[in-house]
Amino acid sequence: MDENGLPITGAGVDYSSVEAISQRELITYFNMFVVRTCAFLNTFSTKCESKLAVLNARLESIDASITLLETKLDSVDELKDMKLEENQTNTEVQQPEQQIESNVQNVQAISQEENLPSQVEPSTPVLTVAEDERFKPYFKMLKFGVSEESIKLKMRSDGVDPDILSDPNAPAPP
Repeated sequence: MDENGLPITGAGVDYSSVEAISQRELITYFNMFVVRTCAFLNTFSTKCESKLAVLNARLESIDASITLLETKLDSVDELKDMKLEENQTNTEVQQPEQQIESNVQNVQAISQEENLPSQVEPSTPVLTVAEDERFKPYFKMLKFGVSEESIKLKMRSDGVDPDILSDPNAPAPP
């Protein structure tokens, strides 16, 4: 200890001449440190858990609202038509450079077709699994948050292949 009663620390201290802290004081300091640290961590943990619980409740509420809105929007046929019209107008509005490039590509394609015998295959629209009326109820259940395992069990009981759920964009079986 120095003349003020403070412990001596530093590089030039001979530790063999300094008195050791008694074991009782050392244990008391250590116990106080552990108790205060635990109290702080418990308080911090409690506050974090309560904030996470509030956020989780808000997220679940938002998720439920979004699901309801999606269901309501899916039931309105006019909105489906509007989405198709918007997509068509977006594809019609192109930059002049893009139009020139597409025209050049069309000319090249036409000139290549003239050299080859024309064999045009009629293209039929492909119905995806998600659009097929036989499978729509299962995808609707999936949208509403029913677990995938429950839906697969239902599909098995109905005699439908449950692997269809894994790829909704796959072509529908005949």
